[in-house]
Amino acid sequence: DTAIDLLRAGGDRIAWLDTDDPAEALRATLVARAAELRQAALPGDAGSALAILDSHRLLCAHRHGPFGVAQWNRQVERWLSDKTG
Repeated sequence: DTAIDLLRAGGDRIAWLDTDDPAEALRATLVARAAELRQAALPGDAGSALAILDSHRLLCAHRHGPFGVAQWNRQVERWLSDKTG
């Protein structure tokens, strides 16, 4: 309970999404960061790519399941594929 209370309190570096369907709320942010990361990585700008990677984290409580890491990785890959073709 303490960990959840701290996360819900947020701050300038944490945004708590209290929703049953976080996909639409996260799509714009995740796709934008991933596109920036790709743009930096393609020409080999490792410093910028690492800085972009460090600018956003999606914290998941589970590895698998509808809100787990594996699901979010697949979802972001689909979104990026839709964006980049």
